[in-house]
Amino acid sequence: MPHPDDLERLADRLAMIVSDDGEAGNAGIAAAHLARRMGLTGGELKAMLLSGGAEVAGLRHIVAQLDFAVQRAESEAKLLRDAGERLHDELDRANSMLRLHRVAAVMVVAVAVVAAAAVVAPRIGGPVHPAAAGLATTGLAATRVPNAELHREPDQSSALLARLPVGAKVVVRRVVWHTLSQWAEVEVDGQTGYVSANDVTLP
Repeated sequence: MPHPDDLERLADRLAMIVSDDGEAGNAGIAAAHLARRMGLTGGELKAMLLSGGAEVAGLRHIVAQLDFAVQRAESEAKLLRDAGERLHDELDRANSMLRLHRVAAVMVVAVAVVAAAAVVAPRIGGPVHPAAAGLATTGLAATRVPNAELHREPDQSSALLARLPVGAKVVVRRVVWHTLSQWAEVEVDGQTGYVSANDVTLP
């Protein structure tokens, strides 16, 4: 019966014969020498050779499958990375739009508050502190621009009652806001009307 070490050496040589390592010729000579020493027939050696070739072919097939699986896993990993980057970009855009919407909402609220104040102030009818225009709520004042317009209402589009020269004396009754403008309610020459608060000042 062949020695186990001889069988192992013979198996190694047979594997080299069917491999792609470029040692098939030398391995064939060594395998033939071992076979003669072990008393193996040509048929037995052929069977061992075919068995070794089948095993190598099976291993090659397994390696090919593993390579394919690795390539597929790498491809899927790349797709996942790309999808993650796209999702991150979409999230950044969504956050930017949310910030813009918040700013727009704050601006809309601010405009609404200012507009409401402009509408409510004249309805209240109370005087507004006139320090910015240099006026007292009541008292004698004078126009400081030529052709200061005296209107029936505190509104530039209301009826024009008169045009007052520079230095015309008027009695200021009160100062009111209307459409974001300050108006002085004045009495002049027996008429009561409104002039822009910027057009009159205390003498």
